[in-house]
Amino acid sequence: MNQNRIIRSVVFLGMLATLAAATGVAAGGDPFVGTWHERDFGTSNIFYFVSKPIGGVYPVLYYDDLTGDPVCGDNGPMLWAGFAQKTDANVIEGTFGNYWCPDNGDGVHTELIPLAPFHFTIQYDPDTDTITGVGQCLGTRQPGVKTVERAIQEVEKGKYPPSAVDLFLGCEA
Repeated sequence: MNQNRIIRSVVFLGMLATLAAATGVAAGGDPFVGTWHERDFGTSNIFYFVSKPIGGVYPVLYYDDLTGDPVCGDNGPMLWAGFAQKTDANVIEGTFGNYWCPDNGDGVHTELIPLAPFHFTIQYDPDTDTITGVGQCLGTRQPGVKTVERAIQEVEKGKYPPSAVDLFLGCEA
Protein backbone atom coordinates (compact mmCIF):
# COMPACT_ATOMS: atom_id res chain seq x y z
CA MET A 1 0.00 0.00 0.00
CA ASN A 2 2.76 2.43 0.95
CA GLN A 3 4.69 1.61 -2.21
CA ASN A 4 1.67 2.45 -4.44
CA ARG A 5 1.24 5.74 -2.62
CA ILE A 6 4.91 6.61 -3.15
CA ILE A 7 4.71 5.73 -6.86
CA ARG A 8 1.57 7.89 -7.29
CA SER A 9 3.26 10.77 -5.45
CA VAL A 10 6.37 10.52 -7.62
CA VAL A 11 4.26 10.40 -10.82
CA PHE A 12 2.18 13.37 -9.62
CA LEU A 13 5.28 15.41 -8.73
CA GLY A 14 6.81 14.53 -12.11
CA MET A 15 3.68 15.77 -13.88
CA LEU A 16 3.76 19.01 -11.88
CA ALA A 17 7.45 19.54 -12.71
CA THR A 18 6.77 18.96 -16.42
CA LEU A 19 3.84 21.39 -16.35
CA ALA A 20 5.89 24.00 -14.50
CA ALA A 21 8.75 23.66 -16.98
CA ALA A 22 6.41 23.99 -19.96
CA THR A 23 4.71 27.03 -18.45
CA GLY A 24 8.08 28.64 -17.73
CA VAL A 25 9.19 28.21 -21.34
CA ALA A 26 5.92 29.64 -22.67
CA ALA A 27 5.97 32.58 -20.26
CA GLY A 28 9.68 33.33 -20.59
CA GLY A 29 10.21 32.43 -24.24
CA ASP A 30 11.84 34.96 -26.53
CA PRO A 31 9.17 36.38 -28.85
CA PHE A 32 11.64 37.06 -31.67
CA VAL A 33 12.85 33.48 -32.01
CA GLY A 34 11.15 31.51 -34.74
CA THR A 35 10.11 31.88 -38.36
CA TRP A 36 8.21 34.90 -39.62
CA HIS A 37 6.56 35.63 -42.98
CA GLU A 38 5.81 39.04 -44.44
CA ARG A 39 5.20 40.54 -47.85
CA ASP A 40 8.03 42.65 -49.27
CA PHE A 41 6.32 45.84 -50.40
CA GLY A 42 3.40 43.64 -51.47
CA THR A 43 5.32 41.94 -54.29
CA SER A 44 7.14 38.94 -52.82
CA ASN A 45 7.36 36.61 -49.84
CA ILE A 46 9.96 37.19 -47.15
CA PHE A 47 10.81 34.75 -44.39
CA TYR A 48 12.91 35.63 -41.36
CA PHE A 49 14.48 32.73 -39.48
CA VAL A 50 15.50 34.19 -36.12
CA SER A 51 17.57 31.88 -33.93
CA LYS A 52 18.09 31.97 -30.17
CA PRO A 53 20.56 34.67 -29.20
CA ILE A 54 24.13 33.71 -28.40
CA GLY A 55 25.62 36.19 -25.96
CA GLY A 56 22.79 38.60 -26.76
CA VAL A 57 23.31 38.32 -30.54
CA TYR A 58 20.51 36.90 -32.71
CA PRO A 59 21.52 35.07 -35.91
CA VAL A 60 18.95 36.05 -38.57
CA LEU A 61 18.51 34.37 -41.96
CA TYR A 62 16.40 36.27 -44.49
CA TYR A 63 14.86 34.53 -47.51
CA ASP A 64 13.07 36.46 -50.28
CA ASP A 65 11.43 34.38 -53.00
CA LEU A 66 11.56 37.09 -55.71
CA THR A 67 14.04 39.94 -55.60
CA GLY A 68 13.98 41.84 -58.87
CA ASP A 69 16.81 42.46 -61.32
CA PRO A 70 18.84 44.94 -59.25
CA VAL A 71 19.38 42.35 -56.53
CA CYS A 72 19.53 38.97 -58.28
CA GLY A 73 19.99 39.29 -62.03
CA ASP A 74 17.26 36.79 -62.85
CA ASN A 75 14.67 38.15 -60.36
CA GLY A 76 15.35 35.01 -58.40
CA PRO A 77 15.31 34.26 -54.73
CA MET A 78 18.00 35.29 -52.31
CA LEU A 79 19.36 34.36 -48.92
CA TRP A 80 20.80 36.99 -46.64
CA ALA A 81 22.53 36.37 -43.32
CA GLY A 82 22.79 38.85 -40.52
CA PHE A 83 23.05 39.45 -36.82
CA ALA A 84 20.96 41.59 -34.48
CA GLN A 85 20.63 42.53 -30.84
CA LYS A 86 17.83 43.92 -28.71
CA THR A 87 17.72 47.69 -28.58
CA ASP A 88 14.39 47.74 -26.77
CA ALA A 89 12.13 45.10 -25.20
CA ASN A 90 10.30 44.72 -28.53
CA VAL A 91 12.98 45.68 -31.07
CA ILE A 92 16.03 43.97 -32.50
CA GLU A 93 18.40 45.81 -34.81
CA GLY A 94 21.32 44.59 -36.81
CA THR A 95 22.99 44.32 -40.16
CA PHE A 96 22.83 41.90 -43.03
CA GLY A 97 26.05 41.11 -44.86
CA ASN A 98 26.57 39.61 -48.30
CA TYR A 99 23.60 37.94 -49.91
CA TRP A 100 23.45 34.83 -52.03
CA CYS A 101 21.60 34.35 -55.32
CA PRO A 102 21.22 30.69 -56.28
CA ASP A 103 21.36 29.30 -59.81
CA ASN A 104 17.78 28.77 -60.91
CA GLY A 105 18.77 26.67 -63.90
CA ASP A 106 18.91 29.67 -66.20
CA GLY A 107 22.67 30.11 -66.32
CA VAL A 108 22.89 32.77 -63.61
CA HIS A 109 25.72 31.65 -61.37
CA THR A 110 25.39 31.09 -57.69
CA GLU A 111 27.26 33.91 -56.04
CA LEU A 112 27.71 35.96 -52.93
CA ILE A 113 27.02 39.59 -53.72
CA PRO A 114 28.11 42.45 -51.46
CA LEU A 115 25.38 44.72 -50.18
CA ALA A 116 26.83 45.19 -46.77
CA PRO A 117 26.33 46.37 -44.25
CA PHE A 118 22.56 46.70 -44.66
CA HIS A 119 20.92 47.93 -41.46
CA PHE A 120 17.61 46.32 -40.47
CA THR A 121 15.11 46.59 -37.65
CA ILE A 122 12.53 44.02 -36.61
CA GLN A 123 9.86 45.33 -34.26
CA TYR A 124 7.65 42.89 -32.37
CA ASP A 125 4.07 43.75 -31.39
CA PRO A 126 3.13 41.63 -28.35
CA ASP A 127 -0.56 42.57 -28.65
CA THR A 128 -0.91 41.00 -32.11
CA ASP A 129 2.10 38.60 -32.11
CA THR A 130 3.30 40.20 -35.37
CA ILE A 131 6.47 41.91 -36.57
CA THR A 132 7.41 44.69 -38.92
CA GLY A 133 10.67 44.23 -40.76
CA VAL A 134 12.24 45.14 -44.09
CA GLY A 135 8.97 44.87 -46.05
CA GLN A 136 5.97 47.15 -45.66
CA CYS A 137 3.54 44.50 -44.45
CA LEU A 138 3.04 42.90 -41.04
CA GLY A 139 4.91 39.66 -40.48
CA THR A 140 3.19 36.66 -38.99
CA ARG A 141 4.63 33.77 -37.02
CA GLN A 142 5.07 30.54 -39.02
CA PRO A 143 5.65 27.69 -36.53
CA GLY A 144 5.37 24.99 -39.22
CA VAL A 145 8.13 26.51 -41.38
CA LYS A 146 11.51 25.84 -39.79
CA THR A 147 13.75 25.73 -42.88
CA VAL A 148 14.19 27.61 -46.13
CA GLU A 149 13.38 24.38 -47.98
CA ARG A 150 10.03 24.20 -46.19
CA ALA A 151 9.31 27.85 -46.99
CA ILE A 152 9.97 27.17 -50.69
CA GLN A 153 7.66 24.13 -50.59
CA GLU A 154 4.86 26.12 -48.94
CA VAL A 155 5.19 28.96 -51.47
CA GLU A 156 5.09 26.43 -54.33
CA LYS A 157 1.98 24.79 -52.84
CA GLY A 158 0.23 28.18 -52.80
CA LYS A 159 0.08 28.71 -49.04
CA TYR A 160 1.39 32.26 -49.53
CA PRO A 161 0.40 34.87 -52.13
CA PRO A 162 2.13 34.62 -55.51
CA SER A 163 5.09 36.92 -56.09
CA ALA A 164 5.41 39.20 -59.08
CA VAL A 165 8.02 41.79 -60.04
CA ASP A 166 6.60 45.32 -60.33
CA LEU A 167 3.08 44.19 -59.43
CA PHE A 168 1.90 45.36 -56.03
CA LEU A 169 -0.46 42.74 -54.62
CA GLY A 170 -0.97 44.42 -51.29
CA CYS A 171 -0.36 43.15 -47.81
CA GLU A 172 -3.57 41.12 -47.58
CA ALA A 173 -3.08 39.33 -50.92
